[in-house]
Amino acid sequence: MENGDYLYIQTSETSYDYTLYDPDYKELDGGQLDNPDLSLAEAGKEILAAYELSAGKMEPLAGDRLDDFLEATEQANAISQPQAWNGINGLLNLEPRFEGNRITLSTACRPCGKTLDFRGLLPP
Repeated sequence: MENGDYLYIQTSETSYDYTLYDPDYKELDGGQLDNPDLSLAEAGKEILAAYELSAGKMEPLAGDRLDDFLEATEQANAISQPQAWNGINGLLNLEPRFEGNRITLSTACRPCGKTLDFRGLLPP
């Protein structure tokens, strides 16, 4: 599409299933158009009109281009596997810091890389 987004349409027996993707192949939205009497091009135009998007140049993908597109969307939308819980030592690899009756435990967040501080008070 003109803005770099992609519209992926599949036919089913009674409708068109579609998914909108951004230029990085991330899924934006999807749904069904229940009008099987439309041609594929007409269905695409109707879907885009519902989102107030301009079609610009529309071209079907087939063969290797379709396979490459589907692989890119799968990779862009894959959910990373959660890391196994490794107990308190796996979460907090740094030594605690003591400040009077306060304790601070720090660790790096594995997914985002930010430092997380856990603070608490020690019993008297």
